Amino acid sequence: MVAKDHGDLVVVALDILDNRTNAVAKKIDDTLRGLSVHNKARHVFQWCSADYGQMVRRLPVCRDFFLEVKPMGKKTPTNEAMDVLICLDGLGEMSRDCALLLANNWDFDKTEEF
Repeated sequence: MVAKDHGDLVVVALDILDNRTNAVAKKIDDTLRGLSVHNKARHVFQWCSADYGQMVRRLPVCRDFFLEVKPMGKKTPTNEAMDVLICLDGLGEMSRDCALLLANNWDFDKTEEF
């Protein structure tokens, strides 16, 4: 309600994404702790735990990049704007990789909710 421009809305979206990423990371780690070493889904959840762990650490960095650069609505040097885009794009890649692994896992009972 206090957003003054598109840049403020991006920060709101990043804050929402940060909260959801942390919640999903916790859910993945909780699921992983409940799986036996011989469970077929264990490797998938280990991979997703690593991806989401990186996302949890990377999101505040991307948010800070965005706040420093605020590439929307002004002339921003291309390299600075690209730093922000590369940072944010990497988050999507990690999330997608985890989703693909979960979708292609044979132990559907453990992965369907994700």
